[in-house]
Amino acid sequence: GDGCGCFEAFSKRTRERMRQAFQLKKEDIQGLAASGYGHLDYAAYVLLSVVDPARVKGWLSARKEEITRATGLQLVSTHLNLAVTAAGLSRLGLSGEALRQFPIAFQEGMVAPHRSRALGDTADALRQWRWGTAETAVPDLLLLVYGSDEAALLGRLAHLLDDGSGLQVLAILRTDNRLVNTEHFGFADGIGQPAIEGFEEQYLSQLRRTGHAVSLMPGEFLLGYTNELGTITEEPNAFGRNGTYLVFRQMEQHVDEFWKYFRGEAGGDESAAVSLAAKAIGRWKSGAPLTLAPDEDDTSLRRADDFSYADDDPDGFHCPIGAHIRRANPRDSLEKNPEDAIRRTRRRRLLRRGRSYTADDGSGERGLHFIC
Repeated sequence: GDGCGCFEAFSKRTRERMRQAFQLKKEDIQGLAASGYGHLDYAAYVLLSVVDPARVKGWLSARKEEITRATGLQLVSTHLNLAVTAAGLSRLGLSGEALRQFPIAFQEGMVAPHRSRALGDTADALRQWRWGTAETAVPDLLLLVYGSDEAALLGRLAHLLDDGSGLQVLAILRTDNRLVNTEHFGFADGIGQPAIEGFEEQYLSQLRRTGHAVSLMPGEFLLGYTNELGTITEEPNAFGRNGTYLVFRQMEQHVDEFWKYFRGEAGGDESAAVSLAAKAIGRWKSGAPLTLAPDEDDTSLRRADDFSYADDDPDGFHCPIGAHIRRANPRDSLEKNPEDAIRRTRRRRLLRRGRSYTADDGSGERGLHFIC
């Protein structure tokens, strides 16, 4: 959320005129842009490599109508979405000229040396990656498959991964259906997601839950639409129209080390350790923001997102300046003029679609499939 409804990048009249100037082509937009499919507890992410491009093209053509569109809430047992890397597009025959129209970050991926440095991925860290590097396996396609239960998910996977696809399965990454809006460190998650203008009806439950959820122009997320600057987000070519860019990182969480650190800093006092960890996150375990509940958890505020740093906590005495949620969404706090700060923040929001996972090999590994 952006903290205060009066700090709009455009007036309501201007936004309405801009909204009338576009009409979302929902039948050509993948459903994941509009929903995280929170009503489906089970999910799997399938990393694929193109082995036989001709067969893969036939497989994709046959599956085209199975892709979930952003046409509204669909109460079905499974959903399917698809992402393709730059390498995958090349292997499937997209010309070099067309590929060069995409941003250089998309063309290069995350492991180009200068990008790794910017992302904090050291050479030692890259050597531990299980996938995504030239030494491991760089996927060409990613299937995002969601199911209402185990049987529905496995049935959809079996249907998709037939022997005639021309694809090689690099990995099937499962998610942890036991965690609902909570991550492995024990803190509530998924609070304060922005909405896309034109998809508001699909966010009604969130608007009721938080009392506040900022709605952003579709060009902030979708190619070919008006963004928060009032300009059209450039689409690389006809292939990119109505699409978006997706980041997927598998991030292991060292839960024991996390709590060992905070217990050590708190001298072994469990209550103080929880309080200190909340200072690092910016919310208590329940989700209550420290800006509104600085001294102790308040479960009545567990989904609260309608607050302002400029008005409620300008110096970070409640929620520290370096807290995770304040760094990720600084709201109205980064400029002298709160209205300017809101405009700046609105241009830097993410739609998060990640889910937690627990390894099923008995190792005890836990983590997050970070998707945005």
